[in-house]
This record gives sequence, structure tokens and C-alpha cells, in this order.
Amino acid sequence: MTGNTMAGFIKSVGTGPKGSRGLSRDEAFEACQLILSGNSTPAQTGGFLLALRTKGETTPEMEGFLLALQSFLKVPVPSETLHALDLGCPYDGHVKSPGLWIPAAILASKAGLPIILHGYEDLPAKFGVGLIPLWKSLGRPVSRPENAFSDLEIHKIVCLSQEDITPELARIAPIRRELGLRSLFNTVEKALNPMKASHLAIGYFHETILPAMGSMVSIAHPDAISTFVGGQEGSVGLFTHRATKIYRVNSGPDQKPDSLPPVDEKTEPIAIASTTEAYTRYYHELLKDPFHPHRRALIWQAATLLLLGGLTSQMEEALNLIESCGTETDW
Repeated sequence: MTGNTMAGFIKSVGTGPKGSRGLSRDEAFEACQLILSGNSTPAQTGGFLLALRTKGETTPEMEGFLLALQSFLKVPVPSETLHALDLGCPYDGHVKSPGLWIPAAILASKAGLPIILHGYEDLPAKFGVGLIPLWKSLGRPVSRPENAFSDLEIHKIVCLSQEDITPELARIAPIRRELGLRSLFNTVEKALNPMKASHLAIGYFHETILPAMGSMVSIAHPDAISTFVGGQEGSVGLFTHRATKIYRVNSGPDQKPDSLPPVDEKTEPIAIASTTEAYTRYYHELLKDPFHPHRRALIWQAATLLLLGGLTSQMEEALNLIESCGTETDW
């Protein structure tokens, strides 16, 4: 660290329209380390995050925060890139629909694609149904950092909690909840790629943030094949009634979004109470029943994950692989 104080960083980003300035990547790295190491008071942390949001986070600030968060990871660093798909979805969960990406990930892992999930619970801005309580409710274990790689080898899918992989960030969750707003941590935590996966699929909501997110991911994960997915509620969950926009990192100089086609038949709207219990029941029914009205949408989503994870490049082959998975009887 250079010796800058949290008060100094707050002054830099929070002086107002005429006096504020963006932080460099190194400054953002240091500010994030001050927060996570406990060298920032709750008031300073909340004020800094709010000032950043009001000013508008810059590309260097995103890069610095993600690199700093990586330095706190508790997952053992692998010696080489892991051939797997990391799904980076918003940690604040879902409130409008269950999102098919969670059961789709289970099917895709059964088809042979190693998949990594990570999340938390009860975070702003949505305060929706979070991955971790939902995963536990499904009867599936949350992996400890020291067991993550062995669990992935055995089960082909692992779910990691922020509380375990970056407990320093989990400890400031009460501050984030009190603010009640999206902060820069909402953006960087889903791009963490805690197990150094070869392929990343990261959800996004606003297209305007894509160039900055692309730069952030390229700096933090230069060897990964990364795709941003503009799915349901900013997740990688595909829309069933229309195409889902995607943005491939380093796809070319114009960096224009592409799209993934919708499910190839009309699907009924998914309207379910926004609770862990309701989502769990829905997922179990969906995975058990091959005649469920949303089963085709689930298979389409799972097949798309095989494409994003590089297991195959052809949708027809991906669909055949998923169709051969059967039901959830071998959970």
C-alpha cells in the first residue's frame, strides 16, 4: 500500500460534480484492500461505496476492485487453467422469476461440463432469492474452499459461498444491506472466477457497462474465454419469449453484442412466488418431470451452457447431450 487513507479516497470520489475524480486502478485496489482488511470504518465504507455509485464507477476502479478481491480468495490457486464453466450471476438473487440457469447448470454438469457456481444471500439491490439458501434447500452441499477441486472432480458441479471464499467481503454485508443500493461489489463479485475456470458466463443488466466490464475481466482473467449474458434480472438465465443478448469479450474492435435465440417453441410464462420454498418445489418438479411445460426451456438453457462452456459448438449436439441426461433420480 502507498499509505493513502480511506478518508483521502472518499474525498477524491465524493467531493461533488466539480471536485470528484475517478481513482486509478492502483488506488481502487488499495481502497478495496483497506475495506476488506478492516482498515475502513463502517461509516467510511458506506460513504465511499455511495460516493462511487453517485459519481459513476470507472473502468480502472472496476479493475482495481476485482484484482483486490481476488487477492483475498481462500480457494487454493490452481497451477493451470481449469477446464470448466464459471457462472457469474448477481448475488442479490431473483425476484421476478426463478431463473432456469440453476437447474440448467445441474443438467449441463450431468452432460459432462464441469460447472462452478458462487453467490450469497439477502443482498441489495433486489434482496431476492439468493443462490446459497436455494442450493441448500435443493439438498445439495455448499463446497468448502479446500475441497472445491475434489468436489468438482467427483460431482462435476460445485457451489461456493462468499462467506467461505471471501469472508472479508461477507463481513461487510450488513453495511451493504443498510445502504440498500447496488455498489461496485455487486459488479465485481460475480466476475471473481474463484477456481480459475477456462470459460466464464457473466450476467449483466445494462449494456452501457459492458465495455468497462469487458476490460475488467480481460485484466483479471486474461486466459479465460468470457461471455456476458444479458439474461433474466441480469443473470445468465435466457429469456424464453425473445432472444437474449450476449457480449463476447475480445470479440473484435467494435465489441457489438450478439444474441442467443429463444427456446424454439412457445413457453408459458413462469409466475411463481418469490420464496426459496416455492423456487425449490418448482426446480424439483422441472427436473423430475420430462413432460413439464417448461422442460423444453430448461433443456434449451442447459444446452446453451454447453456452448458457452466450450463442450460443443453445435446446438443440435448440445441438445442431444442434455436430452440424454434423464431426470434427477441420481441426485
